[in-house]
Amino acid sequence: MAEENLVYDIRYTSVVSGRIAGEDRAHELTAMDLAMKFHQIRGLYFFSNAAAQGMLADDFKKPMFQWLIPYFNVCGRIRTSKTGRPFIKLNDAGVRIIEARSSKTIDEWLAMKDGSLDDKLIYIDAHDGDELSFTPLVYIQITWFKCGGISMGLSWAHALGDVFSASAFMNGLTQFLQDQHPPKPLLMPDPPEPHCSRSIAAKAHSLKRVNPVGNTWATASSCKMAKHTFHFTSKQLDQINSSIIQAPDPEFRSFELILAIIWKFIANIRKNSSKEPKIVTICKNQIKSKDRKTMIPHNGLEISTIEVKYSIVEADIMKLATSVVNETTKENAKIEEIVEERNSGGRTSRS
Repeated sequence: MAEENLVYDIRYTSVVSGRIAGEDRAHELTAMDLAMKFHQIRGLYFFSNAAAQGMLADDFKKPMFQWLIPYFNVCGRIRTSKTGRPFIKLNDAGVRIIEARSSKTIDEWLAMKDGSLDDKLIYIDAHDGDELSFTPLVYIQITWFKCGGISMGLSWAHALGDVFSASAFMNGLTQFLQDQHPPKPLLMPDPPEPHCSRSIAAKAHSLKRVNPVGNTWATASSCKMAKHTFHFTSKQLDQINSSIIQAPDPEFRSFELILAIIWKFIANIRKNSSKEPKIVTICKNQIKSKDRKTMIPHNGLEISTIEVKYSIVEADIMKLATSVVNETTKENAKIEEIVEERNSGGRTSRS
């Protein structure tokens, strides 16, 4: 079957919150939000026939009116103040829902083992920037498979919140569709810790400057990327730990060891290209997962970098892991200062 016929009968609707946000309300974007404005977070969830329980489009959309009440900011649209600083106007425009069907069963889809085809189950044209002020911040694509199972594809503007916020939104939504208990009001996250002003000449390795794009919020990239997920069982993590660390050490967690292993593998792949990766960016959740469920979506990642001077290829895993533990530099404050400097027009006057 031709690739373009794998997903068909595509329809578009919007779902709004069951409660009006009010007149002239706005959600201010933090510096960290603005640092992420060129990015989208995408997720894909599969549900078997037994889990889907014959769910129809209305079974999904009608409960969302209530679910979106505490998630008022995801229903807004990006606007720009008179001073040039972007913000989210809470105009109750809603989230975009895409309904589609597939000629495959879920098992047949997964058996194709072509990750690029998953883009057909996620609305990948989201946030293309042609009309930023009218572009939804959240798209959810529901695809019904021949077997009765479904998939939910999420496209989420990173300016709304990080991957943990997006995950909490979707996990909470699927739970709500099952029990439909009234959602609780969400709490605002704590504001970023104040930091002393310093020269922004200090480079933030985790940021890359792009050419001005105006209000499109879209930038071309020649970098080809593919996604891959590593799954580790508890037994495998114990084996990794015991094979590298001879004696238990509370400083070293599985995360640091796996990071060091992947870092070394990438260095070995690139060793003949004279592009050994000496700088690595690390993103970690600063907030407990259970707290994410009770908070307004936001960008709460701890972003840090590590730069080493020695050869990654020749270093052993323990040396790399030790550097990750002891030589990592947090960059949140640098990022916030750089972004604020470039959006220094203020937050008060809007258009």
